Amino acid sequence: MLMSPIRKNSVRNRASFPARFYLAALVLAIAAPTLLTTGYVLMRYADAERTRLEEQLRDEARTIVSALDRRFAGLIDAMQVLAQTQEFDPRGLEDFYSRAGRARDVLGRNVILRDLDGLQLVNPRLPWGQPLPRSARPEDKLAITSGRAQVSGVFDSPVDNEKIVALVIPVVKDGKPIYLLNLSQNLPYFDHLLREVRLPPQHLALIMDTNGIVIARSRDGQKFVGRPGIAFGPAREGAQVTTNLDGDHALVGWATSDITGWRASASVRYEVIDAPRREALTTIGLVSAFVILLGFALAWLVGARLSRSLRVLTHASAALGARAPVPHVDTPLKEANEIGKELQHAAKRLSENEARLEKALVSAKMYSFEYNDQEPNIIRSASAAVVLGDDNPLLLNGPRSYLRDRIHPSDRERFVRAVEARHTESTDYAIQFRYIRLDGETIWLQVNGVCAPNPSGKGSRLTGFARDITTRKQSQVRQSLLVRELHHRVKNNLATVLALANLSGRNAASVEDYQSKLRARIQSMARAHSLLSENAFRPAFLRTLLRDELEPYAQGDSDRIRIEGPDVDLPPEAAFALGMAAHELATNAGKYGALSTNEGRLDITCSIIEDGAGDEQHKRLRIEWRESGGPPVTPPARKGFGSRLLQSVIGEQLKGSVDLRYEPDGLVAIIEARLDETMGSEMDLELQN
Repeated sequence: MLMSPIRKNSVRNRASFPARFYLAALVLAIAAPTLLTTGYVLMRYADAERTRLEEQLRDEARTIVSALDRRFAGLIDAMQVLAQTQEFDPRGLEDFYSRAGRARDVLGRNVILRDLDGLQLVNPRLPWGQPLPRSARPEDKLAITSGRAQVSGVFDSPVDNEKIVALVIPVVKDGKPIYLLNLSQNLPYFDHLLREVRLPPQHLALIMDTNGIVIARSRDGQKFVGRPGIAFGPAREGAQVTTNLDGDHALVGWATSDITGWRASASVRYEVIDAPRREALTTIGLVSAFVILLGFALAWLVGARLSRSLRVLTHASAALGARAPVPHVDTPLKEANEIGKELQHAAKRLSENEARLEKALVSAKMYSFEYNDQEPNIIRSASAAVVLGDDNPLLLNGPRSYLRDRIHPSDRERFVRAVEARHTESTDYAIQFRYIRLDGETIWLQVNGVCAPNPSGKGSRLTGFARDITTRKQSQVRQSLLVRELHHRVKNNLATVLALANLSGRNAASVEDYQSKLRARIQSMARAHSLLSENAFRPAFLRTLLRDELEPYAQGDSDRIRIEGPDVDLPPEAAFALGMAAHELATNAGKYGALSTNEGRLDITCSIIEDGAGDEQHKRLRIEWRESGGPPVTPPARKGFGSRLLQSVIGEQLKGSVDLRYEPDGLVAIIEARLDETMGSEMDLELQN
């Protein structure tokens, strides 16, 4: 989120007085001009009116700037969340194109993804796959070097030459910008913003970019948009007399946006200023005597009502600050009632914004936290209860030790050292560690925080976000296992090919016969591996999977390998896991077991077992692998990679079990897995050792 620098202003204790005092003083200030000459009254009145209008115009300009900053701050927050959570890899660009198109239809804003050289990669305004233009902007370099969002000035769109402005967000990966995320906005959007500000009818609003080009104007906007505007002084805000774009003599107040650097102004023509002043001077001489007598009496009565109204507003403001329900404000003062309604609306919007933020954090499996070493408790957002699986109120506002005690013992000391070091050095930090939830599940958390001194100068405060990265860690483990399995399969395949070559040569009548048999068996292995590869993406039948995996070992003898039982339609994850298991068992049988001799045979029996009753009923797949007629079997001295792989893919991926029995006549393997259980969980972490 783009943050404005904190300004430290000196605080002075000023004398305060009740509203009656100020009203009485106001009466005197109004009556005083009656004692002065008309010329002096005119001069002073003109100066006062000029000062008041200057301040009013500056306030109106500040209001426009504030509305502008709120809009951009919201856009920057949304774009930064998108830039931090979206995976911008080449395979995901088309998916991002679809989501960006839907967002453009809903929000009316175009989201563009560009590389660091300005080449557009995704533009929902154009058909997918159409060559996109390069649209490098001066703001790109600043966004890349600073790592922060930047807002452009007015420029012509490279797609349709429409005048637009752009919000540039760097997409950062591993601390370095990799893409630029653009949110383009056409200029009529800012016309709507000016209408929402609702200036007085005679006042004219104007927005210009950092180059002084007109972005929006409350009157005759299309005539002046894209053209140079009014030149102001170097100050960030002020007021001056100048000639407006219509050529009229006008008083202009301006202010500068902290986020965009743009300038907003509010102006009023001098002839509008003079008209009420002339009328007031005509009337002031007639009513001054009456006002001075009546004013003091009314000041006392009105002051009492104002004081009561202001006290009610004070209580309502205090409730808003404490995030408590804001009471209904009902006072004799209309403005106070309107302010009370705005406070209630602000409280509602604040509650809704916090609810949306919590939903976003829960969706991203994140929570925020804040800790001040001058206070005993650490405060976490409500999404922490979902991420950490704990609804204890102490989790959201409790001692640091509450969470620390549930950090995995192997990571706890490293976590404590990292936090304490950041308190000492007052720098940013990032750490990954394991956390044990109340339900016993161990998850991985990544914590990023910023440590900064307290404004009081005593101690420091730590703020940041924590995110559940268990899925990423599981993917890393699964990838490591697959790489090791690939190496293992290559070795097994070479051993299998060698065994097939030896077996094919024993019964071959000639060299041509030997080549034909060997070629057929190797092609059978290739078909089995093709089926296993396809099963990673679509369902496969169990009998087909087993038959294709074992066909190279049948040697043309249909009775050598028998498969009995129902044919089960397996989901891709189950087919992949059972394919690896069948491959390991078949390779072992081909090298050391029943399939390593001509006399050996293999019997596979598949069955479906129903457990439980009613809603608790579920089905289990049972596969019995029984070898016979091979070399004598003795239990191994230790578990090899193949045995550990069987336990992992069946036990972890299929939530099942593997029972290996080394009977003298041959190996017996009993595999069981639930058919109605979600398959494909994390791999056995022991395979990394």
